[in-house]
Amino acid sequence: MQKGLFSALLQLADDHLVLGHRLSEWCGHAPMLEEDLALPNIALDLIGQARSLYTYAGEIEGVGRDEDALAFCRIEREYQNLLICELPNGDFAQTILRQFYFSSFMLLFWEQAQNSSDGSRPKTQVMIPWLQWLEKLLKKLNTIGAIAGSG
Repeated sequence: MQKGLFSALLQLADDHLVLGHRLSEWCGHAPMLEEDLALPNIALDLIGQARSLYTYAGEIEGVGRDEDALAFCRIEREYQNLLICELPNGDFAQTILRQFYFSSFMLLFWEQAQNSSDGSRPKTQVMIPWLQWLEKLLKKLNTIGAIAGSG
């Protein structure tokens, strides 16, 4: 078994699984219809990516554990996800900013992973338009600040 690769895959899978579940909490609660439809789909995409990563990790580990065993048959302290993935959603702006940071990091990661020497070629992750949502939020904050400052 390639212990370093297995550990890295498990960490990435945990990131995607935990963040997917955290993001799914917005289902039916997003401030606008577009986001209310988009966020659960993005959560499902993250969970799907986690499945692929867990499956690959199981193959690398070589002891017969499948994606379900790796994802759900561990105690909570055995998960190795980044802390940012499990933080509470907070308000909508905090969630969008967290997703922007995570997606930006993963975009760079997948670009580099495509050149990996282990023979695998992961699918390139599509950059979700978090930047567009951030711009909308910043414009709204600027408008609110301008209104508050003129009063």
